[in-house]
Amino acid sequence: MRLRITPAAGGAALVALTLIVGGGNLLASWDEVHAYKASQAREQAAQQRQGIVLEGKLCETFGKLAALKPPPGSAAENPSRAFEQKLHDTLDQLGSDLGCGRR
Repeated sequence: MRLRITPAAGGAALVALTLIVGGGNLLASWDEVHAYKASQAREQAAQQRQGIVLEGKLCETFGKLAALKPPPGSAAENPSRAFEQKLHDTLDQLGSDLGCGRR
């Protein structure tokens, strides 16, 4: 007994095979995109943690710089003292501009 495949049955088999292969490809692509997005989320979280650490270090350094007060005295009598006072004020303001609180 020979098996005869009609053109309609052959076409239906090809459509079914196409749907199976396409569905598998779609699932594999979805899984790859999902894994990529999860990887990106982990990387972004790591970068945010690093940013917080760096911000803390910067604020600590600017706090130490602001704590260094120039010697008292008249800036009019000593031009270098005026420079030191202006430098101190600028460093102090920089820490504030970065959002560092007073420590």
